[in-house]
Amino acid sequence: MKSMISIELTIAHFDEDKKRLSYASNSKQTMLFKKGELVEPDIKTFQCCLGNTDSSRLLKHRGKTAEISYEEFDQVLLFSDGIIDQFLQVTGKKMGRKRLQQELGGKSPQDLDAWLDALQGTEDNVDDATLLNIFM
Repeated sequence: MKSMISIELTIAHFDEDKKRLSYASNSKQTMLFKKGELVEPDIKTFQCCLGNTDSSRLLKHRGKTAEISYEEFDQVLLFSDGIIDQFLQVTGKKMGRKRLQQELGGKSPQDLDAWLDALQGTEDNVDDATLLNIFM
């Protein structure tokens, strides 16, 4: 049996002239906030695929695109699945999107590595962990 290859990808474009953020993603690795509250932009979907090295097996998957004015948000989190899939020492469970939202919505730890290390404790890394926390 061949292993599945799945690439999670988010591309973001900050247009300084139009004061708008546009992004496309085939995952749920983007969060927008206004004063610490989650903002849900109007999302359009598109068809994309996941598959394995044998292209005879493709799984259909919905991607999403969105465009939002800078006035509608003041913080952007872009992150890899390794952030939300990370097990936490305090709970023994995965961080998940809800915990990430509670931890970073409207907040900017001085050192994100130290912040994640404190939550992770002695739990092993389960995946890559990339996080970009942008305040506008």
